[in-house]
Amino acid sequence: MTRLAKLHPLLAQQLAKSGISDYSMLPSAEVWQEFLECANRACLEADVMMQTQAFEVQQKQVLELIATGSPLREILTALVNAVESQVPGMIGSILLLDQDGVHIRHGAAPGLPEAYTQAVDGLPIGPNAGSCGTAAYHNKLVIVEDIATDPRWKDYKEMALVNDLRACWSQPIRAGDGSVLGTFAMYYRERRRERNEVALGTSEAAEREQRLLAETLRDTASVLITTLDLNDTMQHILDNVEKVVPHAAASITLLEGDWMRVAAVVGYPEEAVKAILPLKFPADLPTIQQMVETKTALLIPDTTQSTEWRFYPEAAWVRSFLGAPIVVQENVIGFLNLDSDTVGFFRPEHIERLQTFANQAALAIERAELYSQLQAYAAELEQRVTERTLELQQALASEKELSEVRSRFILTVSHEFRTPLAVILSTLEILKQYRDRLTDDQVEAQFKKTETAIQHLTDLMDEALRVNQSEPDKSAGTPGTP
Repeated sequence: MTRLAKLHPLLAQQLAKSGISDYSMLPSAEVWQEFLECANRACLEADVMMQTQAFEVQQKQVLELIATGSPLREILTALVNAVESQVPGMIGSILLLDQDGVHIRHGAAPGLPEAYTQAVDGLPIGPNAGSCGTAAYHNKLVIVEDIATDPRWKDYKEMALVNDLRACWSQPIRAGDGSVLGTFAMYYRERRRERNEVALGTSEAAEREQRLLAETLRDTASVLITTLDLNDTMQHILDNVEKVVPHAAASITLLEGDWMRVAAVVGYPEEAVKAILPLKFPADLPTIQQMVETKTALLIPDTTQSTEWRFYPEAAWVRSFLGAPIVVQENVIGFLNLDSDTVGFFRPEHIERLQTFANQAALAIERAELYSQLQAYAAELEQRVTERTLELQQALASEKELSEVRSRFILTVSHEFRTPLAVILSTLEILKQYRDRLTDDQVEAQFKKTETAIQHLTDLMDEALRVNQSEPDKSAGTPGTP
């Protein structure tokens, strides 16, 4: 007879509150058994759903750490915590293969005693080097159900058993070329004989999936670093999204006031692309408004049953939709959109992945806009320099012309000075030689000549002073500058 203790704890608790301890106490046992099995299955499925949602949150945290360039130890610790939350009673550990290729180094193990992690750090790999050293040596999965008796733990079992570690399996962490980078270990405090193979198969699939996602994000990030061409970057993002989130077609749309335009697209026939790119769509569509207001992704499993979806001839074939907002400085500026011709095609785990790429698109757009602003500012500065240079050239030309006029004036004045000076000198000489022979009228006439010549000299001096005052002050700086 099946005991209630084998049911889901919540269901067993509710039945126990009603005084029911086993199935024999229920009338029509077959009917009640079928009902209880359905209820029990529903409880278990609810647990799985809650567990999956929690893992998706942790997965997002790990991806954010990778995207923001956090320290490796912090990323590995977050990854171990995420896996531990999915496997009750498991203690995770990541070891990294040293550059020498023959020793393993501590990576992350938040649940293991520090004394144990220090003891393991730096151990050599080999055919009988515990679970992790053996897995790294053979580059294959190693399952140890009982550390106390397994020969591969012969030289290391004491330090494991003293820390109450009874079982351990280890999976190699591989690079893209298949070479070993390290190991991921799952420790248990009791011997483990059941369901390891299933868990390991799931772990290997998850590892491949996460590695592909990380490589794709890294590839996109490298494009962000090496190019400032926004169109090329957006096209590259769309190409990479396809590697981790399957879809039939994808596009990036940007908001421009009350309208939205298609900036990049893949998956549509060439004729459709030519028709779509020039189009602008109203930004007050329900799908757009929801993503703008919530700043979160939108999943429409069935467009034919959605009141928010609007059909356009170019996209009449779309049956399911997934979109993520592109947010720059808390403002939604566009969207990364995926389309499928299959109802219910997109899954919840696709949302976080798409949002990660949308965040990369935001970085690309922000960098491109900043680059465009810098280019505009540089062009403005260049224009201002050109205009200022022209002003200086004109000022220098004016000064040169003024200098030439001044030189001619000085030559003229110097010549003009000689004439009255000669008159004065000749008059003085006449008065000196012939004063006693000249009449008073003649002497007066000579003085008049001298007076006239002196007045002429005075006028020339005044004119020279006026010209000198019109010359720019050399101490004030470059001609033409304030």
